[in-house]
Amino acid sequence: MLVCFRFGSFIANKYINITLKDVRLLQVVFDSSTGAANQANIGIAALKDILIPLPPLAEQTRIVQKLDELMKCCDALETSIKESQSTNEKLLQQVLREALRGDSDKNELSEIGIDAEPKSLKKRKNK
Repeated sequence: MLVCFRFGSFIANKYINITLKDVRLLQVVFDSSTGAANQANIGIAALKDILIPLPPLAEQTRIVQKLDELMKCCDALETSIKESQSTNEKLLQQVLREALRGDSDKNELSEIGIDAEPKSLKKRKNK
């Protein structure tokens, strides 16, 4: 049996979509389910007993907008982390290449903006 929910104009579609995916709500539903893990059978009684927080439509809209804004921040942060990891990996590869080659190619590190000679060695040379 398939159940179809129909909501009136007092519920924002995106709000109810987000709310129905909330782990706290889903846990209650799945706790009462039967069947295999990948195809649970959820009884009508369990669906009828679900309490869905339903603020006024304007508040639902604000909640959705705030969540969209926060998700954009999360996406930007995730992109930044991936770029940082990529840069770190390239830097590590270059440092390892440099360490294995010796002093002959220090210019490669300088080209990407890294001083290949530690400050402590520079101080000793200048003395």
